[in-house]
Amino acid sequence: MIVSINTKEGETTFETNNIDSIDTKNKVHVIIQKVANIEIINEALTFAGQVHRTALEELLKSCSDAQIDVNKSNQKAAD
Repeated sequence: MIVSINTKEGETTFETNNIDSIDTKNKVHVIIQKVANIEIINEALTFAGQVHRTALEELLKSCSDAQIDVNKSNQKAAD
């Protein structure tokens, strides 16, 4: 498996199948899989957060009784 690592010094590419040590090769493949899973979970959470945010906005738009004028609230607090 080819893996590219980007750092401030530039990009370095590795072929993990060329690793001689079976133990190290297995560890590398496990970490690659963990990173991939975390990226999938992160993307799913971002999507879910956006969906819930949109649902909240739509729900609150229909609740005119809950809407407040922030400027009036700030003026009352200052008085």
